Amino acid sequence: EDDDDENEDDEHSEEDSDDEEFEKSKDVNEGRTLFVRNVSFESTEDSFRKCFETFGTVVLAKLVRDPDLDRHFGKGFIKFADPTSVSTCLSQAADVDAGGVELDGRTLNVLMAVDRREAAKLTTTEGPPKPTAKKDKRNLYLIREGVLLQSSDGYQQLSAHDRAHRDRLEAESKEKIKNPNFSVSKTRLSVHNLPLDVDDSKLKAMAQQAATKGLAEKPKIIQAKIVRSKDRVDINGKQRSKGFGFVEFDSHEAALGALRELNNSPTAFGASRRPIVMFAWENAQALRKRAMRLEKVKARSSWQQGRDDAERMSAGRGRGRGRGPSAGTKRKDAPNPSEDDATAERRGKRQRGDVVGAGDAGTQNLRYSNPDAASGRGRGRGRGRGR
Repeated sequence: EDDDDENEDDEHSEEDSDDEEFEKSKDVNEGRTLFVRNVSFESTEDSFRKCFETFGTVVLAKLVRDPDLDRHFGKGFIKFADPTSVSTCLSQAADVDAGGVELDGRTLNVLMAVDRREAAKLTTTEGPPKPTAKKDKRNLYLIREGVLLQSSDGYQQLSAHDRAHRDRLEAESKEKIKNPNFSVSKTRLSVHNLPLDVDDSKLKAMAQQAATKGLAEKPKIIQAKIVRSKDRVDINGKQRSKGFGFVEFDSHEAALGALRELNNSPTAFGASRRPIVMFAWENAQALRKRAMRLEKVKARSSWQQGRDDAERMSAGRGRGRGRGPSAGTKRKDAPNPSEDDATAERRGKRQRGDVVGAGDAGTQNLRYSNPDAASGRGRGRGRGRGR
């Protein structure tokens, strides 16, 4: 997707048939048209247009197409209704620290459009300008999503309350840009200006419905949460809503779709109260502390589980010692199916301590099975020898 080869010497001009309307209407000389390079092949004219609508009303958005490959060249033109939108867009594109202008993960190279003659001069003298933007690791380009410029029609239609609310949130974002610990989440949205009766389930349903449009599959919402006051309650005795919340999706596409569908919607809560949706800020220090807390909780839980397992095993061994022989151990007095009656009777006499005679035991010696009988046998032998 490199657009800097030798075949693009006329990249600042309206060289293809798709761009003749720019030259015919002298749009280039009006100062309302921009030339955009480094557009992803995955981008469409619709997403191309929406990307620049954050700077003002877009009259025309055109991606220069390659008829042989049936796709665009990775470049196009944007025409604004107001020249001030052009200045705002160029300023943002030049601010590489704030992320420049990005579409579908690529930083766009935005320039003033010029005619063929001027483009030829630039090509022969200076060569095509090289993009200088660096990779935006903080995703700062996403802060433009959902922003309404004060000169736009959408901003002018807002109520005084909503205008003040948006201005305050935009001022907070500008302050957070200066802090390197803050970055913008690609999957988590902050939703402001909510009625106080909107709870977690209503927020989730609203966001899911908005994200579903344009997607083949139903998006998955990881979390939807209303931020509530700790010291104020509503009429039901629950902690009162602060009027904003967060929704986290499992993909950037779903979050982006929900933002564009729900933000400033006049049908969500009424024309006088419109939702303000933007990608949420994340504090790197807070995220690290949260991760450390989770690791401690997991370690404590694992240690407690090991201790509980050890106690259960110890208790099981103790119960085993107090019981009789296990099921696999044969008792001495248990009957043997293979014994005949006489053998079983002799075995019973030995276990009871009875004397077993020579005829019964099959031997000349008398045998005793208990200590008392054994001691008596010893005394008898001694007296016999003495006599």
